Amino acid sequence: MQGYGPEEKRRSGERRAERPARSKRHGDGKGDGRVTDRNRPPTGTTEVPGREGAGKEERGENMNRASWFRLLLVLPVCLVMGSCSRAEQAAPVAPVTVEVPVAEATAPATPTPSEPLTVAEVWKPLLDRLRQDGLDGQEIAYLFVRLGDTPSQDPMGRKVQELYTGKFLPRPKPASPKDSAPSAGGVPRPWYKGFVTDANARRCRTFINTHIEAFKAAEESYGVPTEVAAALLFVETRLGDYLGEQNAFVTLASMAASRSPDAIPDWLDKLPGVENRLDWVSARMEDKADWAYAELRALLEYSVANGVDPFEIPGSGYGAVGLCQFMPSNLPRYAVDGDGDGIIDLFAPADAVASLSNYLARHGWKKDMSIPEQIKVLRRYNNLAVYANTILALAEKIREIPGRPTVNRPLPQPPTMISEN
Repeated sequence: MQGYGPEEKRRSGERRAERPARSKRHGDGKGDGRVTDRNRPPTGTTEVPGREGAGKEERGENMNRASWFRLLLVLPVCLVMGSCSRAEQAAPVAPVTVEVPVAEATAPATPTPSEPLTVAEVWKPLLDRLRQDGLDGQEIAYLFVRLGDTPSQDPMGRKVQELYTGKFLPRPKPASPKDSAPSAGGVPRPWYKGFVTDANARRCRTFINTHIEAFKAAEESYGVPTEVAAALLFVETRLGDYLGEQNAFVTLASMAASRSPDAIPDWLDKLPGVENRLDWVSARMEDKADWAYAELRALLEYSVANGVDPFEIPGSGYGAVGLCQFMPSNLPRYAVDGDGDGIIDLFAPADAVASLSNYLARHGWKKDMSIPEQIKVLRRYNNLAVYANTILALAEKIREIPGRPTVNRPLPQPPTMISEN
């Protein structure tokens, strides 16, 4: 939820290609055992054992070669027998030359169970830490084989640049908005540019109508207005059109493995005077690496529990996932199975709407709150005033479009808050 600004999402979202619709469990939810370009281990590493069918192509080629060899052995015998039975022929049949293909030496597609997995040194501290926390086995190790040899510098580099710029570099004075008046309903400015428009409100209304039962159920259960829930989804992921261009597992693993300045040389070059502040940078990186490890562990726990391949989970620049952009550590606390199918999948609209509504209710959302009170709760989702203001202003525009669902049942009290410590 936090850490990946809507402005960055908007710019990147304009460039991304259209994503296919996602079903429950990211694909078919179970996996078909295929080795694709996304899950194939890098050259020189060992694949995880037990993937049946991965060597069928090689076995088929070997069978063809064996047939050639058998033909070569049988053919001379047939020729001799033929010459004996047909001695009346003047000349024997000319010998037939069969060119036997030479078998190339190829590595087996699937290693035997006794073969160890080759995990790069840079990932071993994370793997050891996960083992100590109860996440062990070849399936977990194989994920780190698939990561290759080098973490991405970008997740930690972006965070360090953000922190460094905020602390040490002068900030330009923000320009005064041309229109500083609040909305007709009293929602203050500023708002994200280009978000609070009639066209976006109509998109949200269409999305609401498509998933009307999910929105009605969430509002009845948690008290969060349908328009607020839809506006939040629009600000976060454009109603699911932009789910992030990164892979959540790669992002969090790379960030968790980057604990010292020498892990992000490309980004340090962008920070004026950083050579005099490396101790400060080191301390911040250790803090953020520990934070990323906790999120990585939560993501893997979710993946194991739900049978999801972590490499198939898109995420924000800091690892938030789903239409509602939850950080993985929020999944066990606030994620809800909104459609009752037994699977919590934040890429499914019903689950995303129920989960974000549960989160807001657990952080104090109540019926008939004032605008300032609503802003306060929304800032628990993302601690930026412009973020909360934009959601409420867009929700106001959505209400102006006919088609609001009717909620008849009395609203229950929000669940008791659970400590996040």
